Amino acid sequence: MTSESDKRTRRIIDNLIKNISDGNYYESHQAIRTVVTRYIKQKKINAAIDLSFSGAKELSKYEQWGSVSDLLLYMLKIYKDQEIKVDDESKDDAPISIHFSIL
Repeated sequence: MTSESDKRTRRIIDNLIKNISDGNYYESHQAIRTVVTRYIKQKKINAAIDLSFSGAKELSKYEQWGSVSDLLLYMLKIYKDQEIKVDDESKDDAPISIHFSIL
């Protein structure tokens, strides 16, 4: 069953994808950063990571490399700040491994 938070995150991602496809790159990038920051403050870490990655992936389709690198670095900062380990034992289950295998 999908939680309300997951549904909300999916809606946000869908709206951002539309905004990005309409050429609103800067506004979309800033909106992603804002929502990710809110998620972190609400302790919705997985949603923050998912949104950062999804935004970066979508922006990469339009070669918005500055925004892509910013969002991926922000995602890595979340891992560091939240002390999420990615080692030989956890790497296959860690969201970062899943995300980067998609690229």
